[in-house]
Amino acid sequence: QERRSPAARRPPTSGVSMAMALPAADAPEGCTAAPGATSTGEPPRALADVAAGFFPGVWRFEGFISTRLNTEFLLNKNINIGGQPSYWDKAGRLFLYYQEAEQRWAICPLVDDGEVLLAVVQQGVLRGIAFEGESFGEWHEYIEAGGEDSEGWVRRGV
Repeated sequence: QERRSPAARRPPTSGVSMAMALPAADAPEGCTAAPGATSTGEPPRALADVAAGFFPGVWRFEGFISTRLNTEFLLNKNINIGGQPSYWDKAGRLFLYYQEAEQRWAICPLVDDGEVLLAVVQQGVLRGIAFEGESFGEWHEYIEAGGEDSEGWVRRGV
C-alpha cells in the first residue's frame, strides 16, 4: 500500500506544471526520446497514451513542494512496471510509473528506508510519494515535515 496519513493537509498552492522535453546528453543508459508531441500532434492531456503505447521521451515537472520532484523524468523502455515502460530521473533515484489498478501515474523513490521499492512495485504493490490526480496537471504529494502530525497528502495543480 502507498503511505497514507490521516494527518492534516496543507492547502493547495501553485500548481505543478509538466512539459515534454528532449533528454539531456547525459541521459542514463536505456533512456530514450520520443517525439515531443502526442501521436495526434495535439497538446498532451495525459502523461502518456498507455492504451495506444505512446510514451513521450521526457517529462519535466515543476511546482512540487519537495524540490527533488521538480526534475526531468526520462523514458526507460528497459525497466517495465506492470507491463509499461517507466521514467527515471537522471540520478536514477526516482522513477515515474503507471499504476494500472488506479489508472494513474506515480512518482516513487528507488529506495526508501533500505527497501528497494522498484522490486516492490514490480510485484504490483502501490507505492509512491506523489501521484496523478483525476485531472491532467493535478498531483497529490506526500509531505513529511519531521513529525507524524505534520505528514499528509497535498493536492496541487489544476
